[in-house]
Amino acid sequence: MPVKLEADSLQGSEQKVIATIKPKDYCVREETLDGRMLTIRGIRSDDKGVLQEGMHHLSKESLYARFFTFKSELTDTELKYFTEVDFINHVALLAALDTADGERPVGVGRYIVPNKEPKENKAELAFAVDDEYQGLGIGTLLMKHLIMIARANQIEKFVAYVMPDNRRMRDVLRRAGLPISYKRDSAGILEITLTI
Repeated sequence: MPVKLEADSLQGSEQKVIATIKPKDYCVREETLDGRMLTIRGIRSDDKGVLQEGMHHLSKESLYARFFTFKSELTDTELKYFTEVDFINHVALLAALDTADGERPVGVGRYIVPNKEPKENKAELAFAVDDEYQGLGIGTLLMKHLIMIARANQIEKFVAYVMPDNRRMRDVLRRAGLPISYKRDSAGILEITLTI
């Protein structure tokens, strides 16, 4: 079932996004901090190869920060889970830079509503941006669109589990400009909650 999206951008710009969203239809253009054009679109089931290839563009440190384990490949089950999304309880966005050779996928952002009863209106948030392209605002742009979609889907909170030394992820979350709280578990992992 498509969602009607009507939300202002995070920075209070006057641009309003109004769309009926399906993963195959969600596609917006943004500009990175260095002025390059970026396409942000819904991840589709035929993006399994794109996600697998993306794993090869992340350092061991970035992979560990994303998965909390050293991982170099996604299993077939993980690829199916990460690409066959409903855009309501599991939303996944792909960021791709324009290049002379076409689009170059450089990042992924997603939220997943956990299967819990009673249903809480919160979702777990995760990002991965190719090491070469970190620091260009790609994570922040993905976050902006995830927030708009989450609001349309009546999600009230995002929760992110973050390694304490993952400064870039903490910065992306902080820059969202939303009320934020921090909690540390016994293993030292930060649980960061954003009220949307």
